[in-house]
Amino acid sequence: MVDESSDHELWWAVFRPALVTRIATNRHARPLLQEDPAGQFSRRLDSGRGRRLGAIFHDVQDAETVDDVLVNTGLAYLLSLAWRAFLDSDDVIEGVDLHPAVETVARMLRADPDRR
Repeated sequence: MVDESSDHELWWAVFRPALVTRIATNRHARPLLQEDPAGQFSRRLDSGRGRRLGAIFHDVQDAETVDDVLVNTGLAYLLSLAWRAFLDSDDVIEGVDLHPAVETVARMLRADPDRR
């Protein structure tokens, strides 16, 4: 992490390509379908949006032991809401050089998202 603040939180959600395809139906969501879209894709969200996404993320996580339909519906909503929050944010975080090990892990996850 670079310049992490004291209130920094990090969540990981992995979305299957079929779900992303279902969600990315308008021109604003098309970058979600591209392997390496042009542009800056790191933005800071306002605290209200962050809290809302965090609550939904935890709700979806809690549903994993209860109901697969609820989880999948929640993931679709989470992806849509997170992308909307990203689009609405003007607070772009400039890129930084990553440690080679971090880049390696990122490449491995892109190549095989199910890898643990």
